[in-house]
Amino acid sequence: MRIWPICLALFAALHCAECKFDIEKGGLRIKLPASAAAEHSGGFEIALGNFGSPRYGGELLAKMVYVDPEAGYPSQCFPEACNYACEPFSEASPPVDLHSPDGPVILMVDRGPQDSPRGACKFAKKVWNAQQAGAAGVLVVNYEDHLTTMEAPKDADGQDEDTSYKFLKNITIPAAFIGKSNGDIMKDLLKRGEQVHAIFDWKDVLPKRSLVSWEFWTNSNDQCGPICDVQKEFIKEFVPVAHELEHGNWTRFTPHFILWICPISDRNTPECSSQCIHQGRYCSPDPDGDLHDGYTGKEVVQENLRQLCVYKLGNDSGRPWVWWEYVTKFAVQCSMDSSLYSQECAEQVWDDIGANSWSSRDALHECIGDIDADTRNEIFENEMDLQKGDSQTGEVYILPTIRINGGQYRGKLAYTEVLRALCAAFEDEQKQPPPVCLKVADDSCRPGSLGDAMCSRNIESGLTQCSNTFNGYTCTCGPGFLSTGLMDSNGYEICAKISTKTGMPTYAVILIVAGAIGIVAAACYAAYRLRIRSAMHQEIRDIMAQYMPLEDNEGGTLDPNAASRRPGQVHSQADSQA
Repeated sequence: MRIWPICLALFAALHCAECKFDIEKGGLRIKLPASAAAEHSGGFEIALGNFGSPRYGGELLAKMVYVDPEAGYPSQCFPEACNYACEPFSEASPPVDLHSPDGPVILMVDRGPQDSPRGACKFAKKVWNAQQAGAAGVLVVNYEDHLTTMEAPKDADGQDEDTSYKFLKNITIPAAFIGKSNGDIMKDLLKRGEQVHAIFDWKDVLPKRSLVSWEFWTNSNDQCGPICDVQKEFIKEFVPVAHELEHGNWTRFTPHFILWICPISDRNTPECSSQCIHQGRYCSPDPDGDLHDGYTGKEVVQENLRQLCVYKLGNDSGRPWVWWEYVTKFAVQCSMDSSLYSQECAEQVWDDIGANSWSSRDALHECIGDIDADTRNEIFENEMDLQKGDSQTGEVYILPTIRINGGQYRGKLAYTEVLRALCAAFEDEQKQPPPVCLKVADDSCRPGSLGDAMCSRNIESGLTQCSNTFNGYTCTCGPGFLSTGLMDSNGYEICAKISTKTGMPTYAVILIVAGAIGIVAAACYAAYRLRIRSAMHQEIRDIMAQYMPLEDNEGGTLDPNAASRRPGQVHSQADSQA
């Protein structure tokens, strides 16, 4: 018997009145033809997929395509229609190729099919097929009017043993979900032969702060298939980045672990005893599902607690990044596959990361406490409260999960995507993001992108050159124009057009004018200095005249009243002159 599904179901039942499920939404702006633009000017709401590569901090401008005979694509797919994207588009008749010299394409596909004997194909499979055909993004249309989060596949679908890993690892385009009514609006426009362009907008999906806080919900169990493999690879790659962000005081990171519980009536059963600590209060599913062989859930939840203690002790000593070092070494040296997943191996890792130089094994043991005691564990109680969420954050029930500034990250668990999301969560006013962010800045100026399109339109102003910033792009003076160094009332750079009609380019004229302005400014400054010196000279003369007679520069005579002047009168006169 496996008790862990009961534990999970009970935990959800206990908290469903308090918890909420968040759909992380992004912006979808549609550049509609004039006939429909006024009616749908507000754009449409989309739900971000929990896999793929959303461009946090950036945008994607692309042409919308729907593979259907009525929308200009007569290709036939078998056994399901092409609009479901269940089969490779290279096998369609004729094949569908979405690579376009006119710029990127967002492919709109339908959820399902519902009535197929084979069942609906997975979201990730649709996106994979679209990516292989050349799509830059995918918009999945629901068969009803509500949004849901498209999850990554947990296991192989039976057709290809590495399907799950391939989807999790290799999908490199963003995917989003839209309700039926909004999807039908765009389908109708495409079927009428209208040109529809879409902008996926990820700039404001996550809350922004000057100091970014983020959480990583994980598990020390390494026998959960492709998801565990991806998670271990991510942690290993992210160690130096986490160290740089924490050490530079850019971010505040906290690890978390999902917990299960056993029903009170079953806490003394062998099933609960093998999967829980603290008399059934805190549990983890058996790694291999076999209660009588292999590792137990009790060993997993104990290691989860140990890793939280490593973080706590490291954070208390000003080393919050040591958790990453410990977890990486533990995954390599203490894996379940090598039969070394144990307390002994864990404490050897503790020694290897030099933890005894800033803490001790005794402190680690004290933090973990007596795992068999019939008492509450405050660290795990805090984890359960955070797991439930509140009015601002949804419940965490999927592993792995990342929250950034309280918002839930959506996308694949990979170095580039997670770092891009973290960098996008810094406040826009922060002019200098962490240096590591420059490694993943989205190319907003690539041909066909929003920046490229918007800057190239500003012909009259001269702001035709697209320049990348992490949070998007800025238009600067392009070829044939030169910056004047001035800004207009809207804060945009003022460009001057280069011309040779007068025998010299405009930039030379600008330099001459600037030089003349400089000369005038210097003359004014010299006159100002002369006046100040004159005033100071007069003040000194007046002060000295209190004690000795001075010749009058104008007439060469003595001032007969100089000795009778009072200091207050002299200074008052000098102040008025100044």
